[in-house]
Amino acid sequence: MLVVVGVITAQNNRLSNEIGALRSELTAESTAIASIKTELFTAITDSDTMVASMKTEMDQMENDFGATTEMVVHQEEMVSELATANVALRQALRDQSWLTYVAMREDYQLTSWLANSETSTPETAASGLIAVSVVDDKAVLQVQGLEQPQPGFAYTFWLMGNDAPRPVFQFEVSEIGSANVAFLLPAPLFTYTSVMITQERLNAIGRNPSGTMVISAETN
Repeated sequence: MLVVVGVITAQNNRLSNEIGALRSELTAESTAIASIKTELFTAITDSDTMVASMKTEMDQMENDFGATTEMVVHQEEMVSELATANVALRQALRDQSWLTYVAMREDYQLTSWLANSETSTPETAASGLIAVSVVDDKAVLQVQGLEQPQPGFAYTFWLMGNDAPRPVFQFEVSEIGSANVAFLLPAPLFTYTSVMITQERLNAIGRNPSGTMVISAETN
């Protein structure tokens, strides 16, 4: 009997020790699992934060790229506008140089100053002149301050009087509304009573001016 009791007691002690060891192992594993869960939660949180941060940075990069693109486009437009203004300025300087050259030559004389004060304002006033060679029928028309003609139309130079109106030529103007045109008079200028510039249909001029008159002048 004593032997049986001793064996049972020994087995109980061994089982108790094993159960205690298992509990310790379970506690350790529970702690490890809790630590892993914490690490996973931290990793997921960090990942979400990183994704949000990367998205913010990408949005900022897209905004910066868009702003840079707009700036580049704006700069290109400014360069184009400056190039156009530069061409117009060069044309204006050439016009002024030609005007000075014609006015100072002894064989040319300025005969008419063209203007239209009734429909022009100081800000948009169009004007011009006619210089005629003293020895022959060569002439020069110079105008400035004209607006671009309507689509399908062109500025047309007329000589009035001497039996009938005479369309001499059509011409274009530069970006700043200036033009220099050398031409031959069909007859001496004094035989005409006036000159005018109108807008007429391109290459479809009638016998009489029918378009809008922009500037005119008497010839005597």
